[in-house]
Parts: sequence; structure tokens; C-alpha cells
Amino acid sequence: MTYMPLAGVCLLLLLFAAAITDMRQRIIPLELCLLFSMFIILQLILTQNLFHLLSHALAGLLLFALFLINALFFHGGGGDCFLAFCIGLTLGLMAGLYITVFACTAMALYHLLIRKKQMQYPMAPAMLLGTVLYFILMGGIQ
Repeated sequence: MTYMPLAGVCLLLLLFAAAITDMRQRIIPLELCLLFSMFIILQLILTQNLFHLLSHALAGLLLFALFLINALFFHGGGGDCFLAFCIGLTLGLMAGLYITVFACTAMALYHLLIRKKQMQYPMAPAMLLGTVLYFILMGGIQ
């Protein structure tokens, strides 16, 4: 993981805004994701080498593809793909995979606890929870 504390704080703010709009309106603010991605790419260019930029971009694309498969074949949301891209771009592939596992576990527990037949839930709050849990387990944003 390439460590960029400002990027981690901004990621949490993006996920918080996305969680609110996802719970209320079932949409992800794609404009915010685009602006955030441009900010992270600029920060990677200014603070890291080309290898880190490419590895984080590839991580973002792989997480995007993972969530795109969910959107296409299992009726997931398309906006979640862009949030996953932002997470991978910011934190890298391993952190993104950990966050995805945490988020999916939270969604499964939520589904078991509410005991409804509903099959679609807003994923952004779970991604926020997974990211917060990841930062807690890794020692926080320093």
C-alpha cells in the first residue's frame, strides 16, 4: 500500500457522501468519484513514481471489474464499481480486496439480521464500514 494520509481522509469523505446518497436515493455520485479519481492520480504523480501510479490504477481497474461482474450478472449497482475503483486507486489491490471482503461480510450479516426477502441493498454504507474497519486494523490514517 502506498501511504497517502490526505488521500485516506478524502476517501472516507467520498465514501460517507456516497453512503448517504446511496441510502436515500439509491445512487452513487459519479461526479464526486471522477473528481476524487483525478485528485488521487494527481497526488500519485506528484508524490510517487510511475510504478505506483500504474499499480494503483491497475488495482482500481481490477476492483472495478469485480464489481462490474456483480452488477451485470447478480443485479448489483453500477455506481459501486466506481467506488471500488476509487478504493483500489487510493489504497492498492490488497487493501481493496480486504475492504471488499469486509463490506460483503457486513452485507451478509445485515441480510441475515433483517430477515427480509429483499435481495438488493445499498452497498456504499458497507464499503464505508469496510474501509473504516480496514483503517482501524491497520493502525489508522497516520
